[in-house]
Amino acid sequence: MDNDEVKFSEVVEFEWDTAYVDYETYGYGNDIKEKYGITGEFQEIIADYCYRIAYCKDGVLVADLILSTTGTFAIEIDKSVEIIYPDTMFNIERQTYNENGIMKIHLTINSPKH
Repeated sequence: MDNDEVKFSEVVEFEWDTAYVDYETYGYGNDIKEKYGITGEFQEIIADYCYRIAYCKDGVLVADLILSTTGTFAIEIDKSVEIIYPDTMFNIERQTYNENGIMKIHLTINSPKH
């Protein structure tokens, strides 16, 4: 990825209107389901250092993406981000995070929150 910023709608190829970030490391996303009234079945997160992005369309889950903040491909979103809209812009920061030179991509919000 050569860009210094990315629009979240350019990352996936399915239709969605709101994505919710759940930083809880274990479980089925019950907290964000209840908080935002999301319907649909979430995958279970069964590991530390993982989190989910729940892509929704009209309050219905269309994709449940589990990401890791460690490993050979690590993506980390700033913890202040809980809701993402398709036009949300993120700054991309590439970080080396271990002695093997494995890179982590850290995303921080660039555009105003809705």
